[in-house]
Amino acid sequence: MKHAFKLGTPSNASSEYEDVDFMYEYPDPYASMMNNDEMGNLGIENATQVPSMQATDLKRGGTPLSQHQLTTMKREHYIDNSLRYNIGEKVLFYQLQAELLAHKRRYKEALSAVLVAEELSGTSTVLNAIKMICMYQLNDEAKFKELKEELLNSRFDSLSESLKQQVIGTIQVSNWVPEFLSCLDSMKSRGT
Repeated sequence: MKHAFKLGTPSNASSEYEDVDFMYEYPDPYASMMNNDEMGNLGIENATQVPSMQATDLKRGGTPLSQHQLTTMKREHYIDNSLRYNIGEKVLFYQLQAELLAHKRRYKEALSAVLVAEELSGTSTVLNAIKMICMYQLNDEAKFKELKEELLNSRFDSLSESLKQQVIGTIQVSNWVPEFLSCLDSMKSRGT
């Protein structure tokens, strides 16, 4: 990064500018890609935005996300949300951010935050819960079912109350939607 500095005294109007390189130490793998002029945030601006539901939001088959898409999402999220100042617990920051974004129904961004937190610390029940919710909402049925089975075999003690309710609700809805859609199909075929 280069910054121009004026050489000479303030009264010397004919001074030249010189480009000076600043050296930064980057302690993590994505830091060299981050913009040091931007401060990360918890992604809680525009909290009143609610996504609109469309007919394509119905669950029929799912749309799997490729590993390349997940890696790209993770990298972009890390770059966009890295803090300028070093905070003590980056994993906790990204975990909190993921939970807030999932609560606000911003599932793609929440999944990105989960992927960054997993890269920094490994997987956990909390991260798997948020990831499962995101995979369901983003129509990746295969990964959703895999995470659902993992979560059903684990304890929910480490989940916050709101996240626990969201996980239980997502699992219940995932069980009801196929029944509902088959009922709609049978009603259509009967002509009612």
